[in-house]
Amino acid sequence: VAIFCLDGSRCKRREDLECCDVEAVWIELVTSKKKSLLVCTIYRPGCKFFTNLSIMLENANKECKEILVMGDFNINYLVDCPNTRRMQSLSGESGPLQMIVEPTQVTQSTRTLINHIYTSSPDSLLESGCLDAGVSDHFWFMWSEWVGAPGSQNQVS
Repeated sequence: VAIFCLDGSRCKRREDLECCDVEAVWIELVTSKKKSLLVCTIYRPGCKFFTNLSIMLENANKECKEILVMGDFNINYLVDCPNTRRMQSLSGESGPLQMIVEPTQVTQSTRTLINHIYTSSPDSLLESGCLDAGVSDHFWFMWSEWVGAPGSQNQVS
C-alpha cells in the first residue's frame, strides 16, 4: 500500500498509528482547518485484521482529528455476512462511516463492494465513488473533501 503526497503539501508519515501485522500506511495532512486529517490506506490480508484495525482506530480517535480510512478490505458490503457485520460494528455510532455504496469489483459473473472509504466527517466529503479505469476488475475509488477554512476553495482528492 502507498500514499502519494504532492511536493509542498503539509503531510507527514504517522508510523505511530500503524500496526506491524497490517498492511497500512497512515499520514497526517495538515490543513488550514483547526483539525488535521489523519489518512490511512489499508489492505486486509490477515487473520488479526479486526483486532489490529480496532487498535489503530482507537489510537487515531484519541487525537480528536478527522479520520479517513480507505483500501481493499476484501469484505463485500453487498452481502450480509459475519465479516460485513464486524466492519459495520467497528464503524458503529462513534467510528468512521463507510461512504462507498456501489460495486468496486466487477467481473462477468460477480459484483462486489470490497474497497471501502470510511470518514469520521461525512459532511466534509464533497464526493466519493468509483471509476472504471479499464485496467483491472477492481475499480478505482476516489474521494474529494474540503480541507480549507470555511468558504475557501481548498480541496484534496
